[in-house]
Amino acid sequence: MSNLKVHIATENQYALWDEFVDNSNGGTIFHKVAWLKAAEKESKTKLIPLVCLKGNEIVGILPLFIKKIFFFNIILSPPKGCNIARLGPVIRTVYGNNYKNDSLSKKVITEFIDFIDITFTYSLIKLTLNLSLTDIRPFIWACFKYNIYYTYSVDLTKNADDIFSSFEGGVRTKIRKIQKPNNCKIINGKLDNLTHSMKQMRNRYLEKGMSYGASSNYYIDIYNNFRNNISIKTIVDKNQPVTSLVFVHYKNCVFHWIGGINSNEFNAGVNELIQWETIKSFSGTTFKYYDMMGANTKSISHFKSQFGPELVSYYDVFKSNFLGKLILLLVEKPIYRWLTNIFKI
Repeated sequence: MSNLKVHIATENQYALWDEFVDNSNGGTIFHKVAWLKAAEKESKTKLIPLVCLKGNEIVGILPLFIKKIFFFNIILSPPKGCNIARLGPVIRTVYGNNYKNDSLSKKVITEFIDFIDITFTYSLIKLTLNLSLTDIRPFIWACFKYNIYYTYSVDLTKNADDIFSSFEGGVRTKIRKIQKPNNCKIINGKLDNLTHSMKQMRNRYLEKGMSYGASSNYYIDIYNNFRNNISIKTIVDKNQPVTSLVFVHYKNCVFHWIGGINSNEFNAGVNELIQWETIKSFSGTTFKYYDMMGANTKSISHFKSQFGPELVSYYDVFKSNFLGKLILLLVEKPIYRWLTNIFKI
């Protein structure tokens, strides 16, 4: 009989939840309660914060979001339309003890799956896992299927000059050229630059006939709650903002959140410059890597690969009944992409 027990966290346990996130290797800022609550409101879902206890000690957490569509339920982690790339479970690890970590991880994930199957009725469950959770065997054993995705990671422990020398030659040339006097200058942005970046992102999505999910209120809410973890770099040309990059920093990671779009074709090199300034400002600090994102989109991956990053894999795992399989099939077809915008699947 397992000595682990899963239940839905109460508000009285939220402080312990956040403490667990802060002290766990796999805990990300997106697992923090304030971010989860903001995502719940934005995605119009129901947040179900699962905790796994061993005695009185939290050994695992799993934030779930339930979306009701007509007469069936979809369980997601993270919810769609909130610019959270990865979420899923966080499990306690013990430094230097691979056997205990492997054993506990399998047990905790199994307990989560069993609790979900007993407690909820769903047509589809889909979890996109954080980078630290690389062992997906418990999900496979529970008849989940999986996809492999990728992100780009820049090693910030290296000297800035060494990182710059690893860039593709054309990128280095563009950066040097735009850094010349009287060209664009870079500043530390503020909330106004965040809203400017959101407008650029929304316009770019509209140009492609896509809906840009998150609202301005969501981004402002996140900014106000995590002001100390969010930085904005803005490139200015003739006192006008050209592009902004909004990134989140937490523990040892700098995460590309939103932005980095150049809406002016005449400002060649600004995207290269803003990426370089971000990398340079955090290299040699307490941060160890910069998660650039964008590796799963062909056009974006080509651009970001020129900065010499490491390609890192992660997984999403999913399970569905017949209706859930139909949903997955439909949203893969371009003619039905509107479903993802309407229902945020």
